[in-house]
Amino acid sequence: MKTDGTGKIKISDDTATRINVAGEWVFYWKDRFRENLYRVKWDGTDRQKVR
Repeated sequence: MKTDGTGKIKISDDTATRINVAGEWVFYWKDRFRENLYRVKWDGTDRQKVR
């Protein structure tokens, strides 16, 4: 997404909480109990379960 809010893209169908961006990765918890940590590249590719 651009700084003016245009150019939004959907990077996952997951319901994400506790979202954190580090470099080219977006980290997020998939559930409210913080048991499933995932990461996905900012363009929506290469989704991986971290924990």
